[in-house]
Amino acid sequence: MRQFLPWFTLLCLTAVSAFARTAPDPGKVVVIANATVPESLELAQFYLESRSIPQENLIVLHTSTEATIPREQFIREILHPVREQLLERGLVEGTLLDNITDDSGRYAFQVYETQFHYLVLCMGVPLKVASVAITPDAELSDRIPAGLQTTQASVDSELALVAASNQRWLGPVANPLFQVPSPTQLDYTEVISVCRLEGPTFEHAKSLVRDAIAAEQRSFLSGRAYIDLHSHHADGNLWLREAATHLRAYGYDVELIPPGRHWSITDRHDAPAIYLGWYQVHAAGPMLPPASIPTGAIGAHIHSYSAASLRTPSRNWAGPLVNAGFTVTFGNVYEPYLQLTLRPDLFIELLLRGYCLGDASLYAQPSVSWQNVTLGDPLYQPFQPTHEWNPIHILNSSDSTPYERIIALNRIASQNTGLACQHAVDAQTQFPSIPLAIKILETWSNHISTSTRNQLHDYLSSRPMIPSSLAPFYLNTFKSLRDTDDANIAQRFMQLMHQSRSQWEPELQESFDSISSTHDSHPKPTDSDAKTKFND
Repeated sequence: MRQFLPWFTLLCLTAVSAFARTAPDPGKVVVIANATVPESLELAQFYLESRSIPQENLIVLHTSTEATIPREQFIREILHPVREQLLERGLVEGTLLDNITDDSGRYAFQVYETQFHYLVLCMGVPLKVASVAITPDAELSDRIPAGLQTTQASVDSELALVAASNQRWLGPVANPLFQVPSPTQLDYTEVISVCRLEGPTFEHAKSLVRDAIAAEQRSFLSGRAYIDLHSHHADGNLWLREAATHLRAYGYDVELIPPGRHWSITDRHDAPAIYLGWYQVHAAGPMLPPASIPTGAIGAHIHSYSAASLRTPSRNWAGPLVNAGFTVTFGNVYEPYLQLTLRPDLFIELLLRGYCLGDASLYAQPSVSWQNVTLGDPLYQPFQPTHEWNPIHILNSSDSTPYERIIALNRIASQNTGLACQHAVDAQTQFPSIPLAIKILETWSNHISTSTRNQLHDYLSSRPMIPSSLAPFYLNTFKSLRDTDDANIAQRFMQLMHQSRSQWEPELQESFDSISSTHDSHPKPTDSDAKTKFND
């Protein structure tokens, strides 16, 4: 992705205060479907019913089935009909004058008040607006750098201005709500949050809604965060590091992959609830099938054309991430330039504070009438603010997952490490799990007794099978144990890895074979070694 210095002044960062999470109003959502694609109507109806959105908030278009649409067709078949329907249904108050047009054929439009905040485009609505030649006047040419003098854009980003007066086509338009967390009703006459329900298939598009609703039944996403700092661009890596800081403050364990390589199958990769990375053309990595993705997961990869096509399970990034099971992603249909892409740090920041996807997406976008696409349900709220959930309740609930307990423990550890360690050992005794055992050994090994450490190793070495997502931990732990007094446990680790090997990916098999070939024989584990405090 190319870099470009900001060419407009961005709004100052507005502090986001803690607040009690309130659900966004379904009545503030307008849904758009394409009647030319029957499944588009079916998807729209499914979304209306799933989120109790009023039927009168559905706008049905008759437009192209192609992903890319010429600008004049976009105006005629999408922009004008949507504005007309918004006026007819009282969703906006204003005037549309079809006897007054600009150079591109747009009717004069003025809005005084809007009754909606979010626009949802259902699969079947075109994705991209093709470029059209425009000769800018000298003043405009001086204000917009040559690299930004294009009229191609995403349909979604153009419709972000559907309730605003007509703007120029050339180049991006500064988002007036960039870093504004709580817009006023009047602000929505300037820009609207737009999200899209789409993926490789219509079932994938429906899953964006189903999984969002399912995930909202929990206090937060169950899993871990993985952030891939592959690129050499300082700004992008800074944003991703800031996102990691926000996630750690919330309680997540974050795997930060350093620049110079990508997150790979030979890295730990269990439960990727949040994935952020960048600078790879097409989807690759351990978050793809057959990986098990937590319900409601958020994943995005910063790349110039990450959303150039949404109906592919293998090319670019947005489609493959939805295909893998992610519930939220975002990307670009054409080159956006780095400073004008959606900011992942701001996006994660607002979500963690309890805001919905629609609000976080708009908050994090520096520009509209540009290249961004956000996939997912705008009403989706994946996180409760930390002051709204009780770590002790999470720890003691039999309904909690191991990863939820780890997040709760991290919150306790931020205040008292010793107390967190004690709670962790107690939780492992009551609700034994591989992730929690690993967490105790990796984070609090110096705070536990030798007896407890041995019991944890016993537990880990007596599992029936090692999933490939955790194989890197076992491989690394084995190497640290084999030359110590824990050689007997190391031997049991070796035996367990050997019986699990056939289920692993080739890269992991090679890593195991390399270790195994240099491993000397060790004594067989005794029956007493198999006794453990942490039995399932």
